[in-house]
Amino acid sequence: MKKNQQQFQFYFELDEVNKSVPERLALENYTVFPKNNSFRNEKWISTLPLFQTQEWNTANIALVGNVKSVQAFRKVLKEKSKEIFTHKAIGLKAKKDYKTQI
Repeated sequence: MKKNQQQFQFYFELDEVNKSVPERLALENYTVFPKNNSFRNEKWISTLPLFQTQEWNTANIALVGNVKSVQAFRKVLKEKSKEIFTHKAIGLKAKKDYKTQI
């Protein structure tokens, strides 16, 4: 993304013990929110800075995380956009399979 000069922003909902992980991974352009189920609140999601500009409508958005949070975020995306988008949910079974492969 940086090589192509594309803008990007990461939103993380993390427990207190994990809130420093993005910094330790040397990520840029991220915002960490406390893990308090905010990402399950559609009204709150729609107020995120992401949705306050028109550029988001042409953005590539990757949703990763808790299924309920991803569903709420996806619903807001669908309500605010006429674009067609694809998604892939990774459930608990897939996570367990992935951990056993590592």
